[in-house]
Amino acid sequence: SSALLVVEERADDLAGIIMDVFMPELSGWDVLKIMRQNPAYNDIPVLLCSIEDNKAKALELGAQALLPKPIIADDLLKALRKLNIVAPI
Repeated sequence: SSALLVVEERADDLAGIIMDVFMPELSGWDVLKIMRQNPAYNDIPVLLCSIEDNKAKALELGAQALLPKPIIADDLLKALRKLNIVAPI
């Protein structure tokens, strides 16, 4: 999938990943499972986005957060700050 290609090609440059659960080639769930099976990607924070409330599943699979859609900018910024991906204001 193109999501996995980005991870493979840019893993060293990624501060984190924001990924939709529903994607055309592989679901965000599947991409996350594959990522977490590879120790090289375990330290990359993942924020999943979904119209469904599956926070428990997201955390169980190794995501740091699940953001409900539509995404509210303040919620996204709070999640990114919590993960130290963006500096606090």
